[in-house]
Amino acid sequence: MFILKTYKEDLLEKNSLFRELLEYIDSRREIIEQRIREELSEYEEEIKEVAKYIVHGGKRLRGVLALLMAEALGGSVEKSLNAAIAIEMVHSASLALDDIIDGDLFRRGKPSSWVKYGISHTVLVSNFLIPKAQLLIKIYGFEALINVISAWLQTTTGEILDAFGETMPLSSQYEKIIDLKTGSVFKMATYLGSKSANADEEAIKVASEYGRYLGLLYQIVDDLTDVLSGDPKKLESKSIKLYLEWLGARDMKNIEEVSEKSSEKIIEYINLTISKASLLPESRYKKLLILFPIFVTYALLKEIGSLGLNYFYNRLYPKILPIIQIA
Repeated sequence: MFILKTYKEDLLEKNSLFRELLEYIDSRREIIEQRIREELSEYEEEIKEVAKYIVHGGKRLRGVLALLMAEALGGSVEKSLNAAIAIEMVHSASLALDDIIDGDLFRRGKPSSWVKYGISHTVLVSNFLIPKAQLLIKIYGFEALINVISAWLQTTTGEILDAFGETMPLSSQYEKIIDLKTGSVFKMATYLGSKSANADEEAIKVASEYGRYLGLLYQIVDDLTDVLSGDPKKLESKSIKLYLEWLGARDMKNIEEVSEKSSEKIIEYINLTISKASLLPESRYKKLLILFPIFVTYALLKEIGSLGLNYFYNRLYPKILPIIQIA
């Protein structure tokens, strides 16, 4: 087994292409943040204050992804910015509503919106952000608007099934739910990015599939971090029970089995995502898209500290190192 002496020896961050991706993400995140502030500045103070609170912070991965896909397909940041902002508004509104349903008191290191402003304000402003996002993407045409509405419907359906669905076998529930509630959002990001670049239908299809697989990967790794962190509340949640059933893990107490099965699934979905990126036209941005699923996996695991980084370097790094080297 590959053993890393200390997680502080962060091998991935020494890679020049990975550093380029980090710089890209930081620069595009700043652009997105600035444009969101501008979009919300024109509204009444009661709306603006709560809306800014709801959308503030976060990694902006979905918005950045829309820009990166657009640039990989010959588009520009300026023409794809509406797509990025719309994605982030819809995603933030979804999280604010989720916090109410789940009773979560904190989001992004601060009190959840419903805790600070109350349930009524949070629900109303979240409902304001969703059509606002839809209006932003009308510049990409009627088809794009319909697809975004469909994606939001899928996301909401996934959330409902996650909270209340009991009819399907547990193992099939998990994959369907994460495809709906997470895969659809990432797919929407890459779809809109490709649409903003005026890509052809085949490229749009490839871009959409890339986003879907990346979304599935994101949710799988996110659920793994909940398992590794050992938070009793999260371990008792329905989503984690579905995750373990999907893995085929026999016993939560057997963390070795859970870890090994999780790593197999993560590598599978990294490869599926990269297989779609490989079909895109050659460019520097394509290389960043190839590295993006590895970054997402790394970033999520890093959030839980040394435990996550040790998992990344012990379980995953030896298998993804050839991909990093080729990219």
